[in-house]
Amino acid sequence: MRVPQSLVSVVIPVFNGERFISEAVESILLQRDCALDIIVVDDGSTDATPDILQALADPRLRIIRNERNLGIVGALNRGLSIARGQLIARMDADDVALPDRISRQARFLAIHPEVALVGCATSLIDEEGHEIGTEVYPESDKGIRSIMFVHNPFIHGTVVIRASVLAACGPYDARYLHNEDYDLWLRVASRYRVANLPDVLLRRRVHGGSITFRETVAQTGYRARTIAHAAWSYYRNPVYTLYAVRPAVAYLLRRGRALIQ
Repeated sequence: MRVPQSLVSVVIPVFNGERFISEAVESILLQRDCALDIIVVDDGSTDATPDILQALADPRLRIIRNERNLGIVGALNRGLSIARGQLIARMDADDVALPDRISRQARFLAIHPEVALVGCATSLIDEEGHEIGTEVYPESDKGIRSIMFVHNPFIHGTVVIRASVLAACGPYDARYLHNEDYDLWLRVASRYRVANLPDVLLRRRVHGGSITFRETVAQTGYRARTIAHAAWSYYRNPVYTLYAVRPAVAYLLRRGRALIQ
């Protein structure tokens, strides 16, 4: 069955990403069988990132520069505000997309109109690009919901979401920093069906400069807040707030260790 192509806007925020940004963007430029609108939001970089981006000439590529650093939420929402596509794909500035990543996810959403967003499995790579593991999450809506309040069921940089769903649910919320994606998925899943593809379509880089690595303690605290807010506001089920206990305790323990050290 032939599925008509939808324009996909790929939003890539970057801050001082000179080491990996070229490889990340080029992996999107090399995507097969899809119509792309590529938005790179340079969030006030002070390294060679702007020069590297300017050298990547392609009519599908739009480079937006923030005069000052707005942070990840501000950069993401600025990218979303100018996206033209019916679908929005996320991509991180240090990851590498496989050539059929976007087309596979766009095709899945075209075949499954009831699904609002779709992620995928990833291979983990180190700073040099060597594979060090894989990440696989539940595929079905039911399987995703079974773990949704235990941990984030999507890798942020793998998600493709319908623009109409973002318009209905709203953009990223800065109140849930380092969990802004988790908050958005919880919000979307409270109203729509969601899915993951079982295939590895992205190589996700793990390194000391990543937000996840640098902000582990703060991320844990915001996770507890994210879960509690979703339980009350999106699902209107206070029982779900019990899932916030574990990250809250972990946050307090980690903060205590940091103070002792």
